[in-house]
Amino acid sequence: MLVLFFFFFFEGLKKEHVGKSIKEMYEYLKMINEKYGLNICGEGGEYETATLDCPLFKHKIIIEDYEIIQHTDDLVSPVFLFKPLKWKLEKK
Repeated sequence: MLVLFFFFFFEGLKKEHVGKSIKEMYEYLKMINEKYGLNICGEGGEYETATLDCPLFKHKIIIEDYEIIQHTDDLVSPVFLFKPLKWKLEKK
């Protein structure tokens, strides 16, 4: 399964984390859960994800180009968005 982070709004989550997979972020999410109280499941709007591949899908989504947009520049919890610019479906 491939799930990417598309949106963040929580202290401890930064621009470099946008577009990473849950697998890549798991240890970091556990750490900020302990440090700041982040709900590791994202409940409460801390982050949003998109599933690009899973066993139920006949095709996987391949993002070929994207940009990361800073929505707010809050000093404690800046908000960043992952904006796909070019993508395709790949048959599995």
